[in-house]
Amino acid sequence: MVPLTDRLAEIIKERRKARQADEKLVWPEVTADRADYFWQLARKALKLEDDKDFAIHACRHTFASRLAQQGVGLTVIRELGGWKTLEMVLRYSHLIPQQKEDAIRRMQGKVGVA
Repeated sequence: MVPLTDRLAEIIKERRKARQADEKLVWPEVTADRADYFWQLARKALKLEDDKDFAIHACRHTFASRLAQQGVGLTVIRELGGWKTLEMVLRYSHLIPQQKEDAIRRMQGKVGVA
């Protein structure tokens, strides 16, 4: 079973209800070309269409980093992201400087002190 957000679970549930009885895929109309088309629309909406370094793969970095920044353990991030090793999770997840400072304060027993 793949863990999903409540919002995504509801979208998939509704899509399954709406599909034809003989359809096996949840979104059979989404081809590689169509997915690329929507990715380009997203890039444009984010004003990143000229950024050649911004690819869909970059979203994995954001996913892992945001979870790490919220204090989610690396093993959980590894499972959610489908990485085989913790080394790969470390390549994808990035902390912000404030988190490092907070960790030092916790070690000193100064939790919540800015």
